[in-house]
Amino acid sequence: DPIRTERLRLRRFDTGDADNLLALHNDPLVMRWINGGEATPRTVIEGGTASIIADNQEHTWGGFHTAEDPVTGPFRGWFSLSRPDADETQSSLGYRLARSAWGRGLE
Repeated sequence: DPIRTERLRLRRFDTGDADNLLALHNDPLVMRWINGGEATPRTVIEGGTASIIADNQEHTWGGFHTAEDPVTGPFRGWFSLSRPDADETQSSLGYRLARSAWGRGLE
């Protein structure tokens, strides 16, 4: 089941997300602090998406979620939440947002 807030709808990744992820990970401004703005090949995106989907199916808590506008539906990016490992005490939150989502208080 998706997680809904006033500003976002979060749902588990599916194979239909690859095109949105490809656009997100190939936006040089989105990626400038992550990999210097370099393009990510489609094969990397598709392989990563398949891996995330498999991991999400194996674990019921946390994982990667596609972020969408709750009313109109457009892709806004992704969020991930992971539990701490045995030697850690805190969970971690990660996210990557499309430029269309910047400045909306989502991060």
